[in-house]
Amino acid sequence: MRICLVACLLVAAALPGLCYGATFPDQPFVVGTAYKPGEDTVAYIEKHFAADNGLVEVRYFNAIGESIANKQLDFSQSEFAPNMKVDDYRLERNIVVRHASDSHDADRCEVLITDVAKGHAAERYAAKQHSVMDAGFHYYIQHHWDSIIDSRNKQFRILLPAKKMALKMQVEPRDCEQAGASDHMQCFRISPRSWLLARLVKPIDLKYARDGKRLLRFQGLGQLPDEHGKGLVVDLRYEYPPQ
Repeated sequence: MRICLVACLLVAAALPGLCYGATFPDQPFVVGTAYKPGEDTVAYIEKHFAADNGLVEVRYFNAIGESIANKQLDFSQSEFAPNMKVDDYRLERNIVVRHASDSHDADRCEVLITDVAKGHAAERYAAKQHSVMDAGFHYYIQHHWDSIIDSRNKQFRILLPAKKMALKMQVEPRDCEQAGASDHMQCFRISPRSWLLARLVKPIDLKYARDGKRLLRFQGLGQLPDEHGKGLVVDLRYEYPPQ
């Protein structure tokens, strides 16, 4: 509660929808279960809700159903790099990313990180606005679906606000390994463009249903860290409840 209050006071003027006024339905439109790779152990569960005003909220739970984090995404200014607010209750950390409101600085965004558990004051820094951030990769692939498949490769930059860095990435189509799946599924791989980084950073493998371009599986470094704040590699499988 303390983290949310701090964040809302800081960004309410610029991003009112991320703190107030959004009404979300009871039913999520997609549910993802993250497993530890090669195991049946559930790392976390994420439930995605869409509000009438276009906001998306992702609620994270641990394996026994306890709420561990919450994320709100506002795609009104960018289809692939949304305004974002993340509250991680385990780490007592809040991250807010918003687009510059000044039209003369439209290619910039502001990142605000509040680390209550570590006793740090709110840390604010400016970053160059990049083509993709967070869940925007999914909409980027949907939008460029045919060109990725036709050209066999498409490049973009992704902002990692918690790491204070951006990476040059590429997405390319690949064959789905599951026998007989290629007719109704399409797989992609996201990896660093740099050969050096590619040796250090594991790729992200994605499996989509061709019908509706729905994401079915995500294998790689997840968007939610573990309880110690370290990156967490997951096998994330999505289901779409009837609406």
